[in-house]
Amino acid sequence: MIDPAVWYSIQGKATLESCVADLHSRGFSALTICENGEIHVKQGDKDYSYKTLRFFPERKHWQGLAKVLNRTGLTATVLDDCVAVSW
Repeated sequence: MIDPAVWYSIQGKATLESCVADLHSRGFSALTICENGEIHVKQGDKDYSYKTLRFFPERKHWQGLAKVLNRTGLTATVLDDCVAVSW
């Protein structure tokens, strides 16, 4: 069983922090993480693949991951097909 907090500290934290900093500097305030770990951003009505998180946890772990992300100061919401993250 995957512990979302462990995955975040080992795999996700550095990538997400880098993504948020870069995207924030370019005027974005949100991203989504798809089931395959792809990070997407929306610009207007277009959706762009930005980066990919390695070993992204399965959907059954997304609620736990959202709790971890919310404790870091991000706002994470589990949707049907992705995890939405804003700052």
